[in-house]
Amino acid sequence: MKACFQMAESQTKSAKLTYEREIMTMKQVEIEHIPDTEVVYIRRVGQYGAENNALMERMKSWAAKRGLLTEDAVIYAIALDNPQSVAPEMCRYDICLHTPNIKNVETDNQVKRRVITSGKYVVSWLE
Repeated sequence: MKACFQMAESQTKSAKLTYEREIMTMKQVEIEHIPDTEVVYIRRVGQYGAENNALMERMKSWAAKRGLLTEDAVIYAIALDNPQSVAPEMCRYDICLHTPNIKNVETDNQVKRRVITSGKYVVSWLE
């Protein structure tokens, strides 16, 4: 399964370096331009950290129960705010899922639907 990570252009240099160190631990990392993409997502609001990993596991569990974690599935992790200019407790983080049949995926009270904007993403492969 493909995983894509985007960081806001407004991130500070120190935040970018921390993010880059995390990315360097991934296998098969590439930079790709991703077009506008319809996804389902779960959003977390709060300080960035370990809870973001828990959100990823929550999305994967939700998707697995619905048979959505296929070879064609793509997971996006998107930090929407710069914690240097937004209070940490207000920072938004989305874990998104795209599958070829995304229009047929039903959302619920924890999972919503949106379009992620085109841009450069760090891409890695998850086992």
